[in-house]
Amino acid sequence: MKQFLFIFLSSVLLACSEGNQSEQSAKQAAERFCKAFFEYDLTTAYDLCAHESQSWLRFVATNVSQADLDVVNAQEDGPEVSVGNVHLLNEKTATADVSVSNFVSMDSLGHTAHLVNEAEYRLTLVVEDGTWKVRAEGLR
Repeated sequence: MKQFLFIFLSSVLLACSEGNQSEQSAKQAAERFCKAFFEYDLTTAYDLCAHESQSWLRFVATNVSQADLDVVNAQEDGPEVSVGNVHLLNEKTATADVSVSNFVSMDSLGHTAHLVNEAEYRLTLVVEDGTWKVRAEGLR
């Protein structure tokens, strides 16, 4: 009986540890992607997003004007990213609540970028080739 209890508790602890590790990996992926995206390092963001979001990110990149980049480059401080709750929906899908402050938004074609004090996003992350990637749907 003691052996069964020991094996059972060990299995539970191992499962919790793996879940925490996966949650932490998803959180780090969300943070890396958001830092790259909101700093307009779109090449890095492209590598960190899910395959299905890459065409959308290419579209965003083609619509960044020199005036937009001038606004981004005029900022003294870059954006601040804070990843809050991460929820594992299953072993290959998670959501992350992200707060971004002090960033430049290019939300409309034909309009110059503007500074946003703070915004909240809920991102979906998926595992692709063993790595957490961000679906950009939460940023649209």
